Amino acid sequence: MLVVAPHVSWTDVLVLTAVAPAGFVARSDLLEWGLLGALARRMRVIPIERERLRDLPVVVSRIRDRLLAGERIAAFPEGTTWCGRAYGGFRPALFQAAIDAQRPVQPVGLRYADAAGTIATGPAFVGDETMGASLRRLLRHRGVVAEVVLAPLERPGSDRRDLAARCERSARRRHDDGAEFARLGRAAAAHDTRGREELRAGR
Repeated sequence: MLVVAPHVSWTDVLVLTAVAPAGFVARSDLLEWGLLGALARRMRVIPIERERLRDLPVVVSRIRDRLLAGERIAAFPEGTTWCGRAYGGFRPALFQAAIDAQRPVQPVGLRYADAAGTIATGPAFVGDETMGASLRRLLRHRGVVAEVVLAPLERPGSDRRDLAARCERSARRRHDDGAEFARLGRAAAAHDTRGREELRAGR
């Protein structure tokens, strides 16, 4: 199964792992980030270099092969992080792996909110900010929760642009529907019960 979500911060990986373990597609320099890099290597991250688009077919092939092997792979198809209030479109390239493997895609709504329920930008990791600065700011923003919504599965079909558009609509829409919340430690996960069970089972 391919899992796709909006991208706000390096913490997104930790949040999604708390819901269901998966391998990740992530920026290649993540492997050099100390403790987080060690965790990334242990999770068998599939590295991607945003500036080297000619290598994208290799990345897609690696995702496809691991999907065919029965693994769950998570990716952030916006291609970069956003502040949480603005966001980018889901780029279609990585969705080709799900089509080639004929595996379903799990869209996930992901955002961070403060105690009042409004979108929190504290966890956002954007621009040239360092990991240390991001961590210090995150620690100052107490009471922030991660909201995770599992949307219904999307079948791969045969058109990656259509698949990307369907998944983006679904991931955005789920937070607007007013889903029910369940606690995951200090995080909160708003979830579709059937979708959560399917994600855990890898169906």
